[in-house]
Amino acid sequence: MKRLDPSSIDPYRVFFPIGLAHALLGTSVWILFAFGIVDYPAQSHPHQMVSGFLFSFALGFLMTAVPRFTGAARANPVELLLGACLASAGFFLNSYLLTCGLLSFLTVFFSRRLIKRSFSPPPHFMFIPLGLFLGLLGSILLSLVEFQRIDSSFAIPAKLFLYHGTMLCFLLGIGARLLAALLGWAPPPTHQVESMTKADERFSANKWRIPLIQAGLFALGFLIEVTFEASVGRGLRAVVASWIAMQNWRLYRLPKIRSKLSFWIWISCWTLLIGLWTHALFPSFGVHAAHLIFIGGFGLMTLLVSSRVILAHGGFSLEPEARSRIYAVFATVVLLAMLTRFSAQWTSSLLHHYAYAAGLWNLSLFLWGSFFLPKLFFGAKPHRNI
Repeated sequence: MKRLDPSSIDPYRVFFPIGLAHALLGTSVWILFAFGIVDYPAQSHPHQMVSGFLFSFALGFLMTAVPRFTGAARANPVELLLGACLASAGFFLNSYLLTCGLLSFLTVFFSRRLIKRSFSPPPHFMFIPLGLFLGLLGSILLSLVEFQRIDSSFAIPAKLFLYHGTMLCFLLGIGARLLAALLGWAPPPTHQVESMTKADERFSANKWRIPLIQAGLFALGFLIEVTFEASVGRGLRAVVASWIAMQNWRLYRLPKIRSKLSFWIWISCWTLLIGLWTHALFPSFGVHAAHLIFIGGFGLMTLLVSSRVILAHGGFSLEPEARSRIYAVFATVVLLAMLTRFSAQWTSSLLHHYAYAAGLWNLSLFLWGSFFLPKLFFGAKPHRNI
């Protein structure tokens, strides 16, 4: 029997299943709470969904893509093992210290590839170190609160940095170019991603000026939200995201590539923007508006982009992206989960609606996993559209 070379394993094959398990566990606690089986999951739910689900998928994608964007060495077996241990430990340890360790690991991985790069990544990649900084700052502060080293009042800005800063930075940093390509407005990415990185390796002040301004305004938004006025800071982040969405993704137009994948990415981008603006303009909606961002924006986008990673890196045909109904099926269920969670604020059975939304979310994960997990685990095989 041919032995598997650990150095040949793509990171997404390790981290996507871990993230999927976190995504199931993170919402199932609301169903268990509705039946009185567990206590109110005030900390376990966001921990599993952000530090577990979103960050595990981000690890899988970034550890696969960053070496190709920079021409540096791919993830080695030690890095894969350490990353997998950190991502999996969240099943047993509900601590912000673990989140800090996971983001520290990703920071070291990203920094080493950036230092040893053969060519420079796209300019908007500057959002990635910004996201790592916000995540580390937030998780460090939350760890100090957790161990009663600082006052609990620091938890509010810390959660803002960690939950609302890190993943949005990752999405804008990678997505400024990748989503533009998937929507048809930039050269299409191959599974090597080289076509997106070698076009212009020389430093250009003009090329970096606008992303630098956008990143500065984005960071300023957090400072304003913490020190001055929440709605103004949120609005500034929404402006930056809308700027990138209109300039790079051209959301004011239907996708140039007409496929199931591109259409639902377009919908998810719009849902993200609607969520960001709703969160800014209607502060009374609070966490309910934030779930428009997290479910229809981050959650749906994560599943959609991951489906492309699995097909392209796994050597599969991209034909399902054009014809398969699986995208409409699981994406629709995700949006139903989002609307159920958002509308819970106007019902007399708020906690029951949390459980209903969790059930719909878990159903969408089952639908997504039933189609894409066999491809992730077993490699390229003939398949049929569903």
